[in-house]
Amino acid sequence: MDIKDRISSRRAELGLTLEEVGKAVGVSKSAVQKWESGEIANMRRDKIAKLAIALQCSPAYLMGWQDDPMNKTPLTRDFVERIINEALNGQEITHEMLDAILPIIRAVAKSFKHD
Repeated sequence: MDIKDRISSRRAELGLTLEEVGKAVGVSKSAVQKWESGEIANMRRDKIAKLAIALQCSPAYLMGWQDDPMNKTPLTRDFVERIINEALNGQEITHEMLDAILPIIRAVAKSFKHD
């Protein structure tokens, strides 16, 4: 399954409209439609990351690197740093900021754990 098919399928599974996905990602509904049709095949990394959040799956699933949409990414320091840098639009994060944020993220993740 191509990325276009995964986007369309996942959106349908979640009952989301093109507009809802577009709003969550920060693009127009026509951009989402173009992703689903394959008209736009090369997506920016930041859009793939936001799209994965909107579609409640991993970026690796969207890219076709894994088959399970709910496959979880380990909460490593590097992963958290990458996510924070993405949220800060490339602004450098200090070690102090990361040390302060990481326990908060772990606490939130623990509160959502359903084992």
